[in-house]
Amino acid sequence: MTIDFFGAEKKPRKSFSSNVKEEVLLAQKSKCKKCGIKFSPTIRPHYDHKNGNRSDNRKINLQALCANCHDRKSRKETTVRASKKTVKEKTKNGVQIGKFFRF
Repeated sequence: MTIDFFGAEKKPRKSFSSNVKEEVLLAQKSKCKKCGIKFSPTIRPHYDHKNGNRSDNRKINLQALCANCHDRKSRKETTVRASKKTVKEKTKNGVQIGKFFRF
């Protein structure tokens, strides 16, 4: 079992198959799913699990993103996980301890 920085259990990472990556790139017309920038030899796709489950390699769970969009999505997900952990830590036996803010 691997634990991430925030104390959550990390699921094993699996790569998408080359065939699935190629199908998704064709379906997205070689563009980033979020911002629409065209991929090129200098702008390479980052393959992302839509639902965040690293072991879910179904084609419907794959999207190709540019580096900026992938980073933005990952930071947002990390912030949400950290926020949920803070909520758990600030609550003891179902009672809120102190005041805190969720982002």
